[in-house]
Amino acid sequence: MRPARRLGRKDGEDGSRRGHGGVVRARKSAGSSSAGWRCAIAVTYDVAYTILNAAKARLKDELPTLLVSMPQILDHTQAWTQQAFNNAYRRLQALLYASPTAGFQGLKADTIISGFYATTNTDPASQQSIDVNGSFDGTNPQTTPTLPSTLIEPMEVWERIHVNSGTPNQFLEMDKLDRALPAIYKGNWNRSWQWRQDTLYLPGSLVIMDLRVFYGSFLPDLADNGAVPWYNQAVPISRCLDSLSLFICAEAAMANQDADGAAALDSKAQAAAMLIGARDTEEIRMARSAADVRTKMLEAA
Repeated sequence: MRPARRLGRKDGEDGSRRGHGGVVRARKSAGSSSAGWRCAIAVTYDVAYTILNAAKARLKDELPTLLVSMPQILDHTQAWTQQAFNNAYRRLQALLYASPTAGFQGLKADTIISGFYATTNTDPASQQSIDVNGSFDGTNPQTTPTLPSTLIEPMEVWERIHVNSGTPNQFLEMDKLDRALPAIYKGNWNRSWQWRQDTLYLPGSLVIMDLRVFYGSFLPDLADNGAVPWYNQAVPISRCLDSLSLFICAEAAMANQDADGAAALDSKAQAAAMLIGARDTEEIRMARSAADVRTKMLEAA
């Protein structure tokens, strides 16, 4: 019998946002102690225009001759500026995601895929798969379900037998395999998974399953959204102005063929990005310490 691992509750964001003085305020749920209460706290995000202004100010200090020769280089009305901003935005995300010391949680998410197909092919060598475009049930491609469009790669995959009504089953964690998936007779559990070519592969189950995928994600590029131009939109990474504005400066320096200046600015941007990740790392450490204390108190009771 497979050991069960219970899933804990996950706090989330309710999505209400209001612009205020160049920032956007979001309402975010905060967890607490064993009493289980929740409180709402305000999270402030800078808008792109504010970050661009910071980049201009830093260019004036770091590369004053660049602004003289190219005064419109970071003007928000220029198409190049939007591309440079998004290049820098992607660079910041890549660093936060890839760094083993950053610990940034804002680029991690999870989703539940309900009612994934029972395999239509009982050949032990057959497999099922799912990606951002659709699924493969073991015999035929299907348009649904799909993985989230912002998914970079799965980190953990869990499964449970799907029920149409009544009490849902617990999720059980599956094994991630770096080698080939086992080619064995199908059963009621997948038990293992593999990630290759941007596709999640499963051995296939004889029954309909629910999958829970915990994954690394990315934030989409800023683009005009109806009447809201890209530069008036929030960047949903708290206190990222220092790092992101420096990465934008590095883009400007590289466009001016100043490799040394770009490298120096990129190095400063990376150092600032590590401070963003360090916040989440400390929060995780404190949460684990608090959980350890509660566990010891319960054991001593």
